[in-house]
Amino acid sequence: MNALASAAAALLFAQVRGQTRRSQLTWAIIGTISSFSALLSIQAIYPKTVKEPCPRCEKKREVGKDRCEHCDGEWESPASDGIEMIGMRNTGNVSVSQAVS
Repeated sequence: MNALASAAAALLFAQVRGQTRRSQLTWAIIGTISSFSALLSIQAIYPKTVKEPCPRCEKKREVGKDRCEHCDGEWESPASDGIEMIGMRNTGNVSVSQAVS
């Protein structure tokens, strides 16, 4: 019973973190064998994906992607407020961030 519960939890954890179906099933098998240590491994290896509604189709899409996986709509860039970090410039021993306003 414990193995079944940890397999189901590993499958859910991998799904929430945006893993492929194959990866989800692999983690479920690992969860069956190694019990709840697989859940800790999934949390340590894969960050939880952040999703927001797409402005075009209103379905949840991953924030880190350039296009919506449902409607292929582009993600609009946020408005510039003058504190954007563009790159790093090395000035001797100290790195200074360049801000574009």
